[in-house]
Amino acid sequence: MPSGRALLAGAGDSCATGTVQWWEDDWDGYVFVEATSILALVTLSLIFEEILYFVQDRLKQAARACRDTAIHAGRHFLRLFRRGVLEFTVLGFQALVLWILRLAGFWQYIACKYGQGKPGRPQDGHQLLEAVEDVHFHLFIALFLHLSSVAFAIMRISGSLDGLQTYEAIHRRQCAAA
Repeated sequence: MPSGRALLAGAGDSCATGTVQWWEDDWDGYVFVEATSILALVTLSLIFEEILYFVQDRLKQAARACRDTAIHAGRHFLRLFRRGVLEFTVLGFQALVLWILRLAGFWQYIACKYGQGKPGRPQDGHQLLEAVEDVHFHLFIALFLHLSSVAFAIMRISGSLDGLQTYEAIHRRQCAAA
């Protein structure tokens, strides 16, 4: 039977039946790792949520402040923020599904059934899961870059509109004075 440390490191993944799972081992060190991880993740989640609500409140204030102006950059940022939160929530749900499938042994089953002995395919569940997680993280990076480029475009466009309105106001004053 592999030790708890080997199980945590991913050892014990094989296509042979009777593989020991981490919850079947009597290693007490796992309890410490689990408790520490839970504390760290809950703390990070609370910090992230506070930052999220702070940013959302600031964007709502900006949207309210520019309600009567011709440029509604605050409203666009608020829409972009809400859309980003929704998209990241979907990515979080996908991560949950990947985790559940890992615990259920799905990746090991698929790798054993379709990958063994075939070149270019993952040979075990761990390799397959890594490949799927890489794709998932690539989606995360692509989403972040997309939202960043849209935010940059909103900033540039609203800045250009401010400059155009200033120029228009100056031009009207000059035409009225002439």
